[in-house]
Amino acid sequence: MSTRPPWIGDICESLLDDGPSPEDPKALWIQRGNKFAEDNELYKNLDVEFEVQQLRLSGDSEPDYSWIDESLPLLQRLQNLRILRLEKLPWIRVSPAVRSLLLTQFAKITTLWLDKSDFGNSYQLLRVLDAYPFIKNLAITHVEYELNNYTTRQVSSRVPLHLDELIIGELGWSDPVLEWILGQRISLVVKNAVLTWRLTDYSVFVWFLRSIAPDVQHLTFYQRIRPVDQGAQLEYVDPSCLLGDEEVDPDETVRQARLSGKPTIDTLSYTDAVKLVKQPLERAWLETIEANIKWSGNMRLDILAVETLCHLIAPTTMEFELTIRMRTVSQWEKTDWHALDAALSLVTKWLGGRYRPVAIFAAPFLGDKQLYYPDTELPKTSDLGVFILRTTSNEKAGWA
Repeated sequence: MSTRPPWIGDICESLLDDGPSPEDPKALWIQRGNKFAEDNELYKNLDVEFEVQQLRLSGDSEPDYSWIDESLPLLQRLQNLRILRLEKLPWIRVSPAVRSLLLTQFAKITTLWLDKSDFGNSYQLLRVLDAYPFIKNLAITHVEYELNNYTTRQVSSRVPLHLDELIIGELGWSDPVLEWILGQRISLVVKNAVLTWRLTDYSVFVWFLRSIAPDVQHLTFYQRIRPVDQGAQLEYVDPSCLLGDEEVDPDETVRQARLSGKPTIDTLSYTDAVKLVKQPLERAWLETIEANIKWSGNMRLDILAVETLCHLIAPTTMEFELTIRMRTVSQWEKTDWHALDAALSLVTKWLGGRYRPVAIFAAPFLGDKQLYYPDTELPKTSDLGVFILRTTSNEKAGWA
């Protein structure tokens, strides 16, 4: 793929790899062990208020987070922050002063990255998302909470949300996050999306993807279906998950349903999900699609993922690269090739110019390619001549 822009992960890593230094006064990395007196001295002669634009706040597995408070004098000086990354941060263990600063001091943030952070409850998670009204790049790669107590008000915003980049990692999906993104917004635009799906309830993904699809220009999709422990339903409110400043939803029935741990987004049957996939989009602006599907053995979900992607192709689509990863010969032999052929042959013509769509089958056993011909297994797709069909046993394809 040649035209997909760099995604937020690449950008943030390049910006925030290093701690503070005179050579890079725009980036500040705060973690346990920082010598904050030295940091303050380092920035003493700089115009910190306007020069520091990137903050990475990293926690760890220790229970005490009072060390972050030592950085407050420095953090309070930051007036022009644009990028914020919170990683491995247990929100409910952080002091009220630090939480207040993060929620009120940095309203100009345009890039937010939440990774490996536990917010205790979903109300606090959405509270953090609400704190940055000018967000343009949002990455939620791994978030956790024990108590699902978000309020209807938090997911009913009509405020426009225009994202240049949206990334949701395989441990970033949750009903509250999806409902917050969609809300009841008068305008929702997502230009570039990087989505990794792992749940067996594929209907939620179909619903969400189609909700944002009309404005997406570049889509990168990874599918890693695996069993997920949904956890026990809560029969009481664990006070250790609360900070005491949470709102309570006025609808007690809704509140109890969320606290029970049950899904709050209505799910579709497989049949209805298939019907939804086939419905035409009002409009579509997709220019590039890059997909990597790890064959799970659940043929219905695997094939539905391919079909979903094929239905997203628009006259504006210039590039489409699909990689299907198989680990064993058995997965190749048990693949429903007829159904896969039907899904791929949905693309009956290609208006995208010089880059024909490519379907790559990656597996460690494909060294003897004479035994494995996708052209033979996919006669209808092959006859149409739209897709370039390839195989590879290269480990870089990510089959392992």
